Amino acid sequence: MAELQCLSCRKQTEADLEYDFRKITPLGIYDIFFSLPFSPLSKEWSSSNVATWVTAQTKFDEAAAEVKQLKAKPTDEEMLQIYSLFKQATVGDVNTSRPGMFDFTGKAKWDAWEKQKGKSKENAMNEYISLVEELKQKYGI
Repeated sequence: MAELQCLSCRKQTEADLEYDFRKITPLGIYDIFFSLPFSPLSKEWSSSNVATWVTAQTKFDEAAAEVKQLKAKPTDEEMLQIYSLFKQATVGDVNTSRPGMFDFTGKAKWDAWEKQKGKSKENAMNEYISLVEELKQKYGI
């Protein structure tokens, strides 16, 4: 097994890091290991990074549920912004071809998502949370 350096600066094997990760993961959720925006085996990994990411993911999930409960429907432009940030946060850069010329809604959604290209999932998630907060103030919940 490869030798790796952990934040505590002691040599550990991949198996040790995997065990440590399970031990410090909030709520003991090991499944998120595979969906983290950073690798637990990389130098930037720490328990605070994991906790921050889990907190952001929780806020993102709450915002996704709250946006469906707004008292009034947001404008088309706001809806496209919500859609594009959600897709960028959950999927990443656009990974499909642009819809055909008669699919006006599909093209508008694809174009909005394409504008988010290159934005990290974490930044898209944070922008989405902020946008939903603004919409809650504007339209009520």
